[in-house]
Parts: sequence; structure tokens; C-alpha cells
Amino acid sequence: MISSKLKIRDIEKNKMFIENEEILKDNTKINQNALVNVSKKTQELVASTPEEKPIFTLNSIDKISYKDLKQILENIKREQRFGFDYSESQEEKPMVLSRKRK
Repeated sequence: MISSKLKIRDIEKNKMFIENEEILKDNTKINQNALVNVSKKTQELVASTPEEKPIFTLNSIDKISYKDLKQILENIKREQRFGFDYSESQEEKPMVLSRKRK
């Protein structure tokens, strides 16, 4: 019974990954908040993946728990819903310091 529950959960995780593969590939490296509330193991896996390789593949998804995958997707969808922009094209204006009046 336990074995079958684990297999069902693994199938659900793989199905969730396949349905959301493009979202995961596009947003995880760009969006720093996508890894909030996930395990250290998952954060280290994402950090150790080279830039030119995709982070999540069917082979690498086995190392991530179902709970972490679900949390990452929720974080990405929340960021998209609120419309946060993480592009580097925005330049910060230098802060002007002025003297206080006495």
C-alpha cells in the first residue's frame, strides 16, 4: 500500500512537471523568489546547475520532492499574478545628498 502511494505521488509530480515545464525553465534562474520555502537540497541543486543547462529536466526532477516542486510553481505563479519585473534594464538613479537646514 505504501509503495503504491509513493508511485502515485511520483507520477503526479512528473505530470505536474510536464504540464509546467516551460514556466519552470523560463523563470527559476531569473526569479530569485521562486525558491522561497523550499528545501536546502533543492536550492543547492538549482544553484549548482550551470547557466547553459536547463535546471529542470525529467532526470533532475527525481531529486526534487513533490512538495518543493509544488512550492516553486506556486511562487512563480504568484510573482506572475502580481506582475513583478526582474529585468536588469532598470537603472537606479544616484541618491542626492543635501545638507540639512539649521
